[in-house]
Amino acid sequence: MKEWVVFYAPDGRELLAYTLEGTFEGELEATKRQLSTENVFRAEDIIVKIEVRKESTKDKYTRTHLCGSVYDKKNACENLLYADKADMTAGKKPLKQYYAYCTAEGKCRSLGCVATFTRCSPKWCPKRKESEANETANVQG
Repeated sequence: MKEWVVFYAPDGRELLAYTLEGTFEGELEATKRQLSTENVFRAEDIIVKIEVRKESTKDKYTRTHLCGSVYDKKNACENLLYADKADMTAGKKPLKQYYAYCTAEGKCRSLGCVATFTRCSPKWCPKRKESEANETANVQG
């Protein structure tokens, strides 16, 4: 059982949830701003609750923070790239300034704007896939 930060729309439907563990200062407010933009209602109308929930393996890896922070290069994933300059490129691909990117597997994929980057590992993350496969193998074996 873990504590979860759960975001609800004004009508009561769940918009997003993530574990409280591994969150960073300002993440809650940044998430509210992003959700309000995506769902076209005011950030102050979003209801936020801390709930205790049982975590499934799928949920665990959906909310795994393997990327780290763009501001803490020492503890960030080696594939995390922060485009902090306007003219940055990855190969021939121009990068958006203030965006985070994953360069794993020889690709350069956007993780989103740093202001709303949750550090949750995307489903295509090789580290996440490996962790999920290892856990599944341990459960089956």
